[in-house]
Amino acid sequence: MKGGLDFDMTRSERDSSWCYLLINGSIVTAKVKHIGSGRYKIIEDEENGKYFDMIIDASDIFHCNL
Repeated sequence: MKGGLDFDMTRSERDSSWCYLLINGSIVTAKVKHIGSGRYKIIEDEENGKYFDMIIDASDIFHCNL
């Protein structure tokens, strides 16, 4: 580990966070990555990939674990 970052992690893993989202009235836990302009891409979820690659708005996120 150098400078507080683990360089064994991929850039995508470093630039993403596990968050709680509200999608279609359901609370979903997913790993999201910011893609710009208040939009996020789901790169992993706990729903067997049901929401994988979905683009969401920042307003769909209500809590993230950094």
